[in-house]
Amino acid sequence: MLDLQKVSVHYSSEEWALDEISFSLVGPTITGIIGPNGAGKSTLLKAILNIVPYTSQITINGVPTKKWLKKIAYVEQKKCN
Repeated sequence: MLDLQKVSVHYSSEEWALDEISFSLVGPTITGIIGPNGAGKSTLLKAILNIVPYTSQITINGVPTKKWLKKIAYVEQKKCN
């Protein structure tokens, strides 16, 4: 189970990318994250993977995500010029 409790991420003192996001996913499941540009989809994934600093708690099966990072792959999409 992936569990987020009141997770917030901010990139500057005035810009909150995520503000107290809470949800749980019980698997196995295939889940999509949808929303407009700037909604925080990539930031959410980066918080789960400890790529960006966040407040509060994110766990997988009750264990902090830092302990799972060697078992998770992430490939960021970049636009090439």
